[in-house]
Amino acid sequence: STVQAEVEHFFNSLGFHCMYYQHFTSMQIAKHIQCLIAAKHVAHATNHLRSLEFDLCTEHNAFFLTTLGSDPNVPTESQLKTEEKIAEHLGLDFTQSISLTFMASEGPAFRGEKERLGIYSLER
Repeated sequence: STVQAEVEHFFNSLGFHCMYYQHFTSMQIAKHIQCLIAAKHVAHATNHLRSLEFDLCTEHNAFFLTTLGSDPNVPTESQLKTEEKIAEHLGLDFTQSISLTFMASEGPAFRGEKERLGIYSLER
């Protein structure tokens, strides 16, 4: 099934640093996988495999997925758009504590492609 294949790809091929699994709870990781599956469906439907983007924002939290270039020094268009959204979400209110976590996969977001997956998690 699609879910099984995506879960296997997530754990066996993306290659997140072990810190990812220490930082996020199993419930958060499950939500990340659900969001990734949804984002991949949209990317497939629009034929934009290289421009995966997803964001889920509330007043206190935000979660973003994006494709990252295979060369860390060359951001993808999706990555630049995502970073703009993060900056907008942060705004100029520096009266609150903010935690921004970024994790990048070593492996490709889509099987057979080169672009990696970037996860941004913001908490106030």
